[in-house]
Amino acid sequence: MGDRRDPEHRAALRFVLVRAASLHDVDILLGRGAMGITVNLVAEMGAIALDVIAALLAWRRFRKERSTGCQGRYIRPA
Repeated sequence: MGDRRDPEHRAALRFVLVRAASLHDVDILLGRGAMGITVNLVAEMGAIALDVIAALLAWRRFRKERSTGCQGRYIRPA
């Protein structure tokens, strides 16, 4: 660590200040919404929906492989 007047120290301080300001802006954005629905709620529900879709597709593939005995090999559709 050097003197507070060092260019590296000033650059690090600027970086920290810009990060704090941008995180504050993201926090404000996530809290905004209309009719009781916030951006945060939409983002969380969207992520959960993607997880559910991925799990259902994996389960469907597992059942198909188990019933055909394919065990991960590619089978061309008829």
